[in-house]
Formats: sequence, C-alpha cells, structure tokens
Amino acid sequence: ILRKLSGLSSFYDFLLQEKLVGNNPLNAVQKPGRWDKIPKFLNFEDIDKLLDAPDINTSFGLRDKVLIETLYSTGVRVSELTNIMISDMDLKRGIIKVTGKGSKQRFVPLYSSLIDLINRYLEVRRFSFVKNRDNGYLFLNKNGGKLSRVSCWSIIKKYCAAAGIKGDFSPHTLRHSFATHLLTNGADLRTIQLFLGHADISTTEIYTHVTDDKKRNVLLDNHPRFRDRK
Repeated sequence: ILRKLSGLSSFYDFLLQEKLVGNNPLNAVQKPGRWDKIPKFLNFEDIDKLLDAPDINTSFGLRDKVLIETLYSTGVRVSELTNIMISDMDLKRGIIKVTGKGSKQRFVPLYSSLIDLINRYLEVRRFSFVKNRDNGYLFLNKNGGKLSRVSCWSIIKKYCAAAGIKGDFSPHTLRHSFATHLLTNGADLRTIQLFLGHADISTTEIYTHVTDDKKRNVLLDNHPRFRDRK
C-alpha cells in the first residue's frame, strides 16, 4: 500500500510541475504506518507442538505433517505450496523449485528429515490419494485432486487446535515463523528475502521487529546503567 501511494504521489508531483493539476490530493491522504501490521508468528515451542500434532501413521496425517513441515521449513506461500509438482523436487540434491508471483522461480533447500518424510508420503500418496489419473501435484485431496488453499487453511487451524495453540493462525503464519526464526538465529535479510521470494527487501524488513526485544535484552544484560536498574 505504501509503495502504491508513493507512486501515485510522485505522479501527481509530476503533474504539478507540468501545471496540469492544481494540487497533489495524495498529500491529504493519511498513509498507513509501516509497522501497523506486525506479522503473527509461532514461537519455537508452539512450532514443535504443531509439527507433532498429525498422526503420521495415517495417510492423511502423514500428508498433513509433510504439508506443515514444508510450509515451515521453506517459507513458501500457500498458493506456491499447492502448486508444487512432484517434478519440482530433487530429493537427491535436497532442493525444491518454487514458482512464485509473476512466475518467478526460486530454489529452496530441504533438510534430511523432511526429505525422508516426503519419500514416505510419496509411497502413501500413490495408493491412498491418486485415483484414476495422477495429476502430478504433490499435495492431493481425498478425491485425488489438487489440494486447495482453503483446505490448507483448515488443516493448519485443525492442528493448531489439536496442539492447544490458541489464536487465529493460517498457512501464512508459518511463512512468518520461518522468516522470524531465521532472523532471530542470525540469518541476514538478503538471504531471507531470496527464500521468501520478495521482490523488494523493504517487504522483508518488517521481520526486523523480532530482533528489537533481543537487542533490548542485550542492552539490559550488558549496559552498566541498565544492569543497575534491573
């Protein structure tokens, strides 16, 4: 929104210079604060609870476990997740090709335990989900069709409730958690931007809010004046 308002404002500034308009109406528009919407994310403990919630001894539980693990470990958007084809994965190399906005493609690594889960799911998928014809999508519904975004939302809500995680969470919460946890553990913004598929690093910078508490705690623990007041 900020970028669009900025673009329109620049356009009206140009029109003003050319004396084609009498004023810039965007000057009267209250611009939304950049930090108005802090992304919701799950802490490490809740992520562990969520990942442990599906029963991987059932076909649907295994599918859902792989789905949740993939969302959290790659940071993909839910639309990107549902469009993943089996042919997009190179499990021997441990990478997955993700097609994002504007058909831009990026490669995201997979860790070994997730690769093992995917291999296990692929066997179950063939017998429990594929019906008359295999459409090639990684995540299928009970009828053998491509899993929908709405179904992904329902899956996340279902297992958050089962894990006792209170709040209104969605697949995008796992994307936010992915970025937040990477940043908290020292990853640089540029790398996170590439993983998330953000065209502009300013979009990624919203995740720097999570380091604010960390920086504050460092100050409280190490600055002599703050230590005296604890």
